[in-house]
Amino acid sequence: MKEFRRVWHIDVLHHSHTDIGYTARQEKICRDHAGYLRQTLDILRREDAGDESLRGFRWQCENFWQIENFLKYADERERADLERYAREGRIGLSGSYLNLTDLIDERVLNEHLARARAWADTAGASMKSAMTADINGYSAGLPDMLAAVGVGNLYTAIHTHHGMYPMGHNPSFFRWRGPKGNTVLTFVGEHYHWGHVLGLCPHATSSFMLNDDILYGIEHGQLLSTDAESTERQELDLACERIGRYLDGLEESGWPLDFVPVVVSGIMSDNSPPNGRVAERIAKLNERFGGRVILEMTTLDPFFAKLEAAGVTIPEYEGDFTDWWADGVGSTPAAVKMYREAQRSRNLALLLDPEMKDIDRKLWEDSGRDMMLYAEHTWGHSASVSDPYKPLVSAMHMKKTAYAVTANNAANELLDGVLEKRGNRTIYPDRTHRYRVINPYPETVCMPVSVPLLGWEYLDGCQQDDRPLVLRDPGTGELLPTQTGPGPRGRLAETVLTLEPGGETELALEYAPLNQNMTPHTPCMCADAMTDQASIEGLATTEYIETPFFIVKTDRSRGVASITDRETGRELIDPDSPYGAFTCVYEVTPTTGAGRNAFRRHMGRSRCTVNTRRYAAKPENFAVRDNGDVSVTLNIAYTLEGTDACTLDLKIGKLQPRIDARIRIKKKSVADPEGILTALPFVTDGSNETWIDKTGCVIRPGIDQLPGTCKEFWCLQNGIVRKGKDRDLLIASPDVPLVCFGPRKTGPVTLCDAPDTALNRSVMFSWIMNNFWETNFCIDLGGYYEFSWSVELRGSADAENGLKYIEKMNTGLPVLEL
Repeated sequence: MKEFRRVWHIDVLHHSHTDIGYTARQEKICRDHAGYLRQTLDILRREDAGDESLRGFRWQCENFWQIENFLKYADERERADLERYAREGRIGLSGSYLNLTDLIDERVLNEHLARARAWADTAGASMKSAMTADINGYSAGLPDMLAAVGVGNLYTAIHTHHGMYPMGHNPSFFRWRGPKGNTVLTFVGEHYHWGHVLGLCPHATSSFMLNDDILYGIEHGQLLSTDAESTERQELDLACERIGRYLDGLEESGWPLDFVPVVVSGIMSDNSPPNGRVAERIAKLNERFGGRVILEMTTLDPFFAKLEAAGVTIPEYEGDFTDWWADGVGSTPAAVKMYREAQRSRNLALLLDPEMKDIDRKLWEDSGRDMMLYAEHTWGHSASVSDPYKPLVSAMHMKKTAYAVTANNAANELLDGVLEKRGNRTIYPDRTHRYRVINPYPETVCMPVSVPLLGWEYLDGCQQDDRPLVLRDPGTGELLPTQTGPGPRGRLAETVLTLEPGGETELALEYAPLNQNMTPHTPCMCADAMTDQASIEGLATTEYIETPFFIVKTDRSRGVASITDRETGRELIDPDSPYGAFTCVYEVTPTTGAGRNAFRRHMGRSRCTVNTRRYAAKPENFAVRDNGDVSVTLNIAYTLEGTDACTLDLKIGKLQPRIDARIRIKKKSVADPEGILTALPFVTDGSNETWIDKTGCVIRPGIDQLPGTCKEFWCLQNGIVRKGKDRDLLIASPDVPLVCFGPRKTGPVTLCDAPDTALNRSVMFSWIMNNFWETNFCIDLGGYYEFSWSVELRGSADAENGLKYIEKMNTGLPVLEL
């Protein structure tokens, strides 16, 4: 038997990794996990009845969803037993709710963390720790959110497929400090199936992530394939050998503790049941090791108590635990867009009704639940790429999308109810065409507002014609600058309003007075209907557009080649960028040799290789449209590989320093790894320090991160602030959450081991869509899409306030029809 320099203790955490999908239908997974907790209760009852093979059995819930899901199916006895075993510490609770992506917003996450705390307190059970598995990162705001519900510890079991653990060593531990100053003791452990590699579960031995001589023996029929008796003996031999090698490696790496946690499931699978034979295997291993290695089943709270009492130095870090898997959300861009609209509608309803007097509580709960389920990290079946023809694959992707759809339905129904209580009326004949606009925000805002005129309506008592519309302030009689444009099933009248905090104003819609002005005695529109003389104020041609705030220039190579801030005379587009503003870039890597899965796997963490083809959209046609009192729109039609159509509408504001961009794409169906980005090559006259908002925090990508984390891409909540001297550049991204910086490069990735100021201030890209993943993300991106961004210049403020204003830009001002 191998000798060690210390007596080792292995703390075994027995759990089930939650994938809502991946291994089976989502609704089946829910019922299965309820069954797994039922099995756990049965194992503990058998231990209570004297079954010595189960002595010391412990179960660690990975998240609170497992508890909440179980309670839907449980009877009174099962509920009582669950609470009792949780109080006794034989079932460990977790203060996390699910394994999530950064799509989730702070409010919904806080609500669900609070539910976990409420249940634990009601049950009288300890819940000092939270657990996650598989996922590769978390927002920097998580420590503060966990601390708010009394959770002081976080255990992670990271899956390094297309990802990596931080700190340059695994396992590792540190105190993770949030932006509000709260800390959680964080342990980054081995993969959640590592216990199977070490042979801790009978009939579930694996060589996952390990290519050793034992794997060779298994693959060549020399091990685990003779008979039941020899298989049991060989599994024990294998376990002792691999445990010895693993602990040897920890000693050689300078591991400071004499204990280490290992996670194991009941079978070698995600969504696995408990297995009472884990306790039996541990007893046999303890007998084999004879006190040199002591294995014990435990739960998170006692493990972290032991870590706190170990007397070793625990370093402290602050920053984003940036998620290597964030790009997966780009595989379903239409559903993500619908999801983000649901977030805005739900939050707007609360802004309008902060005391929740008129909010439908069921719709509030339903929308929040479905937002959690869509933000959960599992997108579909494990064969999504290897066999996308399978009915189960398509069915599970539709069901995943259904979470976003039902969240959107509930959130919008919720908002409609609140607006009705504030005076919004349903459609009725001979409408008054009066509207009320509300500023629900605690600060003054200046924003565009549109009101509809439906095609069937009469206006001013007459059937509609093509005369322009105008909005009037009924209180003062003032006619507001108004622009008429197309709208859903009719026309829209748009203006720009400035409203004080909590302010309201009414608008009346009518026909604009006929123009009685004579042609001025200065250069202007000529007989050929062209206004292309450089001396004309407000010129708008396909090559040059001038508003009170911007000068926009185009060319055939870059499209939107120049945007000048007229107040400062400074250029807003990086002259070194090869791409114009909002130029789309298509990437594709032709699949060769190995199958789809293996080929994608070999693309690595940068998601591109030397074989990747990259194509910039080529401008083919320029046109000026909708030139009115509020804005002028430049339309550019592009040719772009991988698409049948790609257009940009750039709406340049005349009443505020704001530019709105709308990209429409008709995407071809392509099975090769592919993606589309759009360039955001904006610069300011200042430092160009760049901030984004993530769940519960704001960060500077490439700077405010934990050591050893991802610098390839980030998942934001609302947008980007790029700092200037006196004015900041705000980029609102309501539809697309993924952002990356700098040129896309092949070769080895670099980790965030030191602040990367150059990356943080480099050219930005909004990553619209991709299908790189070879497991459970969608392979087919084909279809019709529309995505929007807004760029606004605003007086310099701290980044957090700027990002909060971007959230308001994305949400807009609610308009009530009276």
